Formats: sequence, structure tokens, C-alpha cells
Amino acid sequence: MQFWDWIVQGVPAEQILVLAGHRHRHAQLFSDQLLKTRQIALGPLEVKVFPAFGRELLERFLPLVWPDQPFVMLHSPDTLFLMRRFFAQNGHDYFAYVQSDTYFFQHLMRRQRRCAENALWGEDLEIRSRQLEESPLAAQANAFLAAFTHWLAQQSPRLLDVTRQMQLMLELSHHPFVQQAYSSYTHWLIDDLDETRPIEQMLYHTLGQHAQEWVCAGNPQGGVERLLGADPGFMEKMADDPATEVISLSQTPPNWALAHKFSSLLQHQLPESTSLNLRHEVQSAQHPSQMFELMGARLQRLLAQDVPAHEIVCVSWYLDDLNIRQLQAHCQHLGIKTEVFRGGETLQRHPLINTLLSLLRLALWDVFRHEPAIPRLSGFDMAQIYRICAGIDPFTLSRLRFELGDKLESWGQVLRDQAQHTPALALLQDTVADIRKRYGEPELNNLYQVANALWLQLLLPILTPEDAGAMRSVQHLLDVLEQHAQIQGAIHAADADTALMAQLLQQEMLEEAEIPSRLDNHKVKIVTLYRLCELRYESDYQIWFDLTSPAWNRPINHPLDNSLLLSRAWPLDQRWSLEAEDRYIDERLAALVHKGLLYCRQTPYFFSSQYDTLAQMQSFDRLSEIAAFSVQPPESPEHS
Repeated sequence: MQFWDWIVQGVPAEQILVLAGHRHRHAQLFSDQLLKTRQIALGPLEVKVFPAFGRELLERFLPLVWPDQPFVMLHSPDTLFLMRRFFAQNGHDYFAYVQSDTYFFQHLMRRQRRCAENALWGEDLEIRSRQLEESPLAAQANAFLAAFTHWLAQQSPRLLDVTRQMQLMLELSHHPFVQQAYSSYTHWLIDDLDETRPIEQMLYHTLGQHAQEWVCAGNPQGGVERLLGADPGFMEKMADDPATEVISLSQTPPNWALAHKFSSLLQHQLPESTSLNLRHEVQSAQHPSQMFELMGARLQRLLAQDVPAHEIVCVSWYLDDLNIRQLQAHCQHLGIKTEVFRGGETLQRHPLINTLLSLLRLALWDVFRHEPAIPRLSGFDMAQIYRICAGIDPFTLSRLRFELGDKLESWGQVLRDQAQHTPALALLQDTVADIRKRYGEPELNNLYQVANALWLQLLLPILTPEDAGAMRSVQHLLDVLEQHAQIQGAIHAADADTALMAQLLQQEMLEEAEIPSRLDNHKVKIVTLYRLCELRYESDYQIWFDLTSPAWNRPINHPLDNSLLLSRAWPLDQRWSLEAEDRYIDERLAALVHKGLLYCRQTPYFFSSQYDTLAQMQSFDRLSEIAAFSVQPPESPEHS
């Protein structure tokens, strides 16, 4: 290992900066490997990952540059809330017509993040957009997002969306304070630099330009740099620097031949001759539920052979909530524990979340009762409050719902009557009365304070250790409300609480789910192909499913969220065309499939089901043909 070479040469560990992949799991695995290889005390060791590395840069150095200008770094829920607000006030100045697309703001946010991670803003974005994008929505979105970022930065405290965060990271990387701080790292070791996003590449290169040695490792196993938006030629450029050493990690993975055939066929190419054993492997079902039954039978056979559950990975291109619930429910019926990793994780509406939001509206009745955007509490909401907070039995609640319907005054009278001899209902009545007394009028920063009080007094005491998932969901909601309190202090909007409450009631929340460092927990992994490649999760067995689903080639582009043209991997001199886009999509899919298969140490299995052919964008015969092959490990490393 390069790291140990430096240690042997006498380089102090505190002078070595290790940038290990994209997630904390990679950093932990690196540290564990060091301890396993050489069990000696090293002193302080810096192992950093992005985006935590970038956020640390802002939190550590921005107060030095802005000593009198406080700031708040926004997350996705905050950005969505503020973007909706800015659009309601100013959208007509930037867009020619009212947007009716249900996912309009999600497309806008993805465009914003894609541009930020590719360091595309200002003139660079205008040039790329003008030369490559044909929809008028592109130019309108550019102007809107630039104005939105500027508006956020004008607030006090300054609100930093992802665009402004990335801009400031680059600015700070050139600041003398920052340059001096990072000059103490004389040796830089960077993993997967070929697959990091352009903003990361720029940061690392600027901060480490004065290092004595700069070593970066690249992975030739079918890199996904184009999908990530990274500059494919960046490693070659770095290799021209005499102070930089570029290491290519070479090996011969067992499924190279199958991966190569997969990749070639997906790009309409004739694959080179490989040592393939022509044996029909794909199992096709008439319906997705039958496909899950076949998968379950395969899982049972593998587990009966004493294969550890975490050595089995179920892989698909896209995991929607329905498929996940079906597959997990079937595995649970078979007694198989599962774990899902799909990037941004949707926090399902746990009954506890619904109850907390209902309690918020109940406690702040005078604040929200006349707001048309806030739905009135229903009999179902009140019954859920009584069931969870007071433990009222279902038969009594069923009778009350039949008798009282949605008459809230009648539900309130029941609360007053029953509170006299039901301590839990008395606590509910007293807590709500106390909050109404303290927060009777709309005022800043009340949503978080009220929600926290309701959580601590009414919900947390009744939970058990088995409710860990529910507690995590509630904590995420409280984090959103606490962040909102900071935003409130910046925008000074009297109706902001109402807007946020409406947003929380209308949609589920997303969070970026961090991956634990220890995954050998005897649970079968269910992952998207993208997530599998990002995590570099190796296992003995892979089960690929939904091969004939339209999701494998669902439309990737949208005029606002053009993942291809907004990637620096798409050259400016290559004009957009439908043919070029189709070819590019095939290349992206092939690269991911190629890499994903190489993380299987022994055997992949393939499953599909019949879908409505009219719903498919194109024929999936190629995927079925590929799945009809099984491979023998290559006899020589010539293909590595």
C-alpha cells in the first residue's frame, strides 16, 4: 500500500491526507484495513470523504472570511420550501407560462444540483446551455436558479443553497487561510479520483497543488465517471504533472467475460470471444409477484447452503416503493432479513409522523384554522391521536368514528369528558392547553418548539426500543423544523409556518441515507445498480431482477433535468441529437452493468417478468439475451 510506503519512509501520519471515496463507509474501511495490515499506533490520521469534506471546509473557514455574516447551509427539504416560495412570488418573471408538471420543482432541484456538482454556473453554464440545449425552458431555468441563489444570499443570516455552497468551496480553496491550513498535508492519497465529480476534482487539485507527493488511484473496472459527470480526461491531465503519481488498480475479476459481453451488447457491439458456457440462466415469470417468488426460492436455496445473507445482493435498475414493499414482505414471510440501499431514502409516513403532524395542527388550532392550504383535522386524525397517545382500544374508536364523523367539536367534547378518568387523555388535554396558551398567536420559530414539546411529552414516553425506525423518522422531521426556524429568522415571513406545514402534509420527505461501515449483518442487500457501484459492495452472489421492466430504459432526460448535456463528459463540440443521446444512454447503462457484475465474486442470477410491451420505450431483447449466458472465470489476466 502506498500509505505504508510513506510511513516506512518516515512521513508522519498527521502529514498524510487520505480522501477515500464518497461515503463514510469507505473511510472506515480504509482505517480498518490499516489496523489489520499493520497493528501499530499511527497518531492522528485524516481520512475524509465528500461531501462531508466540502461542508467541513465551509463550517471551518467561512466564519473567518465572513466574521460578521452568519450563514445557514440548506438541505433539500429547505431548498424545496424556499424555491416554492420564491417561485410563487417571482416565477412569472422567468418562466413564460405557468408550470403544471407535478414534478416541476423536483426537476428544478435536480438541475440545480447537477449544475453545482459540475461547477456549471454563470458564463460556463450559459455557454453550455446555449450550445447544447434546445428547449426554451433551459434558459428560463438558468435565469430563475441564478436569481434564486442571489435572493438566498441576500438574506440575513445568508442562506446557502447547493450552488452557493459549491461556489464558496472553490473560492475558499484559493484563500490564503485555507491554503496555509492544508499546506501541512505534504502527502495526498486519493481513491477513485477518476469517478469523483468535477467540483471535487477542482477542490482537491487546488488544495493539494503544493503537496510534495500527490498519489491518486483509478479503477479500470468499467468506470461510471460519465454517469457522475466527472471529466473522463482528468486522470490523464493529472498524469502530466511531475508531482503526481497515477495508479491504475488492475485485477482479473471472476465475471469479467460476462460483464464485457453485457457491455458490448448494450452498446450494439459484437463482443470479443470470451470463455462463455452457453447455458440458459434467466428465469422469467408472468407477473412481478411470481418473479419475487422465484427469487425467494433462490434465496432459500443459497441460505440453505450456509451462504451468509450479506453475501447475497439483489440488484435492480430502479427501486420504487411498491417493489421494495413487495420484495421485503415476501422475504419477511420466508424469514429472510433484508436491508435496502437506494441513495436518497424516502421516509415513509409512519403513523407516528402522521400523529405528530395532527397534534401540531390540533395544538396550533387558532394559527391554522383559517388557512385554506392546511387541511382540517378529520375524524381519522383525531382517532389516531387518541389511539397512539392514550391507548384507546380500536372497538371504542370505531364506534366514536361512526358516531362523531368529522365533527371536531364533538371529538373535543369526548376528550374533555374522558380526561376526568383517563390519565393519558388528561395529559393530552393539559399539554395542548398549555401550548395554546404559550403559542396562541402566529410568531416566529414556533413550529419546532411546539413539535418538540409534543414529542417529548406525549409520544416519546410511550415508545419501546422496537420503535427505532419510527424515532429516526420523527427526528428527521424535527431536524427539518429546527432548520426551518433558522430560515424563518432570515426571511421574516409571517406565513412561512403555514407554507411549510402545507408542504409537510402534501408529500413525503427525503433524506440522504448514510451507509454504515459494517454491512456483514446477515441481511440480504437490496440495492439499485447505481448504489451498488457507488458503494463498491462486493458479494459472492448477485440476483438481478426486473430485467424486462420499462424502468431499465425509462426516459432519463427532461428539459430542466438534462443529465447528459449538463455533464462535463458531454463535449461542447458534439451537437445534441436523438441518436447521440440514445448512444450515450447505452454507454452509461453499459458502464454501470459492466462494473456492477464485476463486484460479484461467484455467480450472478437473472430474473424477469412480463410487462405491458406498449409501456416499454424499446425492446429489451438484448438484456434477455445477455442474461442467457453464464461464465467461467477467464483463464488469463489479458483482459484486465
